[in-house]
Amino acid sequence: MNPLAQNPVEFADALGIRISAKIIAAGYRKFGINPIMMRHVPRAALTVDTAAMAVAGPADGLPMLVLALSFALSSVFKIQEDLPSIHADWNADVFRSYSAKALMARENTVLRRILLCVTVALSTIGTGIVYSTTVPLAVPFACFLVMGFSFIFDEWFAAAELPEPDDGDREFASQPS
Repeated sequence: MNPLAQNPVEFADALGIRISAKIIAAGYRKFGINPIMMRHVPRAALTVDTAAMAVAGPADGLPMLVLALSFALSSVFKIQEDLPSIHADWNADVFRSYSAKALMARENTVLRRILLCVTVALSTIGTGIVYSTTVPLAVPFACFLVMGFSFIFDEWFAAAELPEPDDGDREFASQPS
């Protein structure tokens, strides 16, 4: 099917989910990183970027530091929920439960598409502002782009299809003959 024949927001959303699935699979296959831990990478990038924006921003950084702290706390609580699965081996049981969660997240398309549209629109407006003024806004604008795309990738990583485990399927384990 011609990708230009469909809704561009749907196409970008599906592409983002596929890219996220490939990143999670590469982290698992090449580096041995638990796929559940890989799902938290965009949230960590968001926290680091917000802290960097607080330091590099032209104005008072206290509100951004408070925002970075709130992102860090929410990340800790989110990781806390997944901690037993992160410490366990990546097996078929964990794969099935997180595949069901990813399927539910894939069906909830509204938030992802709204975030995508808002980030693209604000990025376009921001690019015009950066190039039309003499005020040095490149660093805060770059931090904003990373922050906006971290929100989107957080949703895409949650909806991404996880890689199949190599072993550990107790339900379909081969029986000795």
